[in-house]
Amino acid sequence: MSQYLAGTATVTNGSATVTGTNTLWLANVTAGDSFTVAGDGVMYDVASVDSDTQITLSVNYAGVTASGVVYAIGTGFTVPDSFPEMSQGDIETATTFTRGMRKIQSRFSSILAGGSDANFTAMPQVGGDPIVESGSNADGYWTRWSDGTQAAWFTFGAGFTADAGSERSSGVYSSASANSDDYEWSYPASFLAKPSTSAQCNSILNSANVYSVGATSADIGIFGFNGAVTGSSISASAIGRWK
Repeated sequence: MSQYLAGTATVTNGSATVTGTNTLWLANVTAGDSFTVAGDGVMYDVASVDSDTQITLSVNYAGVTASGVVYAIGTGFTVPDSFPEMSQGDIETATTFTRGMRKIQSRFSSILAGGSDANFTAMPQVGGDPIVESGSNADGYWTRWSDGTQAAWFTFGAGFTADAGSERSSGVYSSASANSDDYEWSYPASFLAKPSTSAQCNSILNSANVYSVGATSADIGIFGFNGAVTGSSISASAIGRWK
């Protein structure tokens, strides 16, 4: 049972001390459990268990002073959210249910407001880890997942050239890493270490090249297989870890 109901209780208006008769509170109640008097409709948190026959509430009792009353101490709560549980034979179930619904409402209100409860990494997931951050800037777009994975991508405009001065072999032209026609791609968000980076030229006659890769940037260039290349665009992507 999720409630301790043995014996009776004496409560005093304006006092946080509750006295029990024929109770064994030390072995059956812990701080954080909830106390309510039958018919009162209000639940109080137990601040401390002082003896088998005395507990102290977290706030003063606001109801009518009475002795020998039927009471209930809720001892069953969900983990990790501490919503009150109910079992067959419990009393004041409406009060217990209302308390649980109010806690759920408070939790969702905090999430929607972006409060400390807005921890989406702790929420149940279906089909993988949740996205915790995404955005864009002048260097492209990025997405971060809670498991530490990060992806970044960008499309460069028509600004690459592999001209006759960079012919590597007959009919093959390349913008070398030292060539000013190369592009140093600063990732839109830094990686923890060197990511896996790739580039694709948006032309079937040319090929993109990644010359060097770092945690914050990569050098991108092109090969032209059908003569000199002027003004070709490139799409680049990188995937690695952000934590």
